[in-house]
Amino acid sequence: MRLIITRPLERARLLSEKLAGEGYEALLAPMLHIENRAFKVPVAPLQALVFTSVQGVEAVASEDSLKIFPAVTVGSKTAGAAALAGFETVYNADGNIEDLYQLILEKCNTGKGLLLHMAGDQTTGKLIERLVEKGFQAERRQVYETRAVKNLPSNVAEKIKKYKFEGVLFFSPRTAHIFNQVIRASGLEDNLSKAFALCLSGNVADMAEKLSWKKIYVSEKPTEQSLITLLQGLRK
Repeated sequence: MRLIITRPLERARLLSEKLAGEGYEALLAPMLHIENRAFKVPVAPLQALVFTSVQGVEAVASEDSLKIFPAVTVGSKTAGAAALAGFETVYNADGNIEDLYQLILEKCNTGKGLLLHMAGDQTTGKLIERLVEKGFQAERRQVYETRAVKNLPSNVAEKIKKYKFEGVLFFSPRTAHIFNQVIRASGLEDNLSKAFALCLSGNVADMAEKLSWKKIYVSEKPTEQSLITLLQGLRK
């Protein structure tokens, strides 16, 4: 089974290696380029760092002074990245933004220092705003930025033209939106009719369904492993 992976390049490469071990062939079509940004370590006493992406962890991984503070993460991939980066304490919500919010309420306390969300230029939900409403001192720092691609990689476009692929994997509404744009710009929207879209969540599927697929599947949980489990079920 040949699949197209739309997540950023380094994450796509890691996933393609994992899928190759399961007998899948992966084509890499990153919809976003990621660039880290310089940031200042806050003067205010810190309580914890909040991460909603692996990219956020990677952007601050060289700042050893931050690693004595707990890392509160949205999911297992982000938690694994934080542990690998050397954070001494890692809390894993193993879910979505709402699960992360509830975990912060459980593990952190108002009045005990700043909660710092290390984020990109695109965020979803109102995590920081909700924490402030609860009485926390909470701020967001942009530590990386993303740039949308304008074209499909030529090898991927060629496979789509010839219907030589079975599915496309989507991990965020934004990457699904960019894919929609580049597919239409390439005049290839009709070439998706025999393929499926595999989506990390319902929000991602809402964006993917703006194109005409043979079928759209939604992962039971918003995790990479849950998506792979769903994919494995399609082969049975």
